[in-house]
Amino acid sequence: MAIDKKFIQKAIKRPGALTRKAKSAGKSILSFAQEAVKAGSKASTLTKQQAGFYLRVLRPAVKKRKS
Repeated sequence: MAIDKKFIQKAIKRPGALTRKAKSAGKSILSFAQEAVKAGSKASTLTKQQAGFYLRVLRPAVKKRKS
């Protein structure tokens, strides 16, 4: 069974959506995502899912690439 090398691209249904939400809120993507996943946040379920995906999967990949 071959490993799909583009699984992340397939997991992202709306590329750039979280970035647009963060910019419209006047925050960085990281601070917006951290605030969205906090307990008691009034963010929508979709936004919470996008923020969680960013924090767990995408952010470590970006940090790894920069170092």
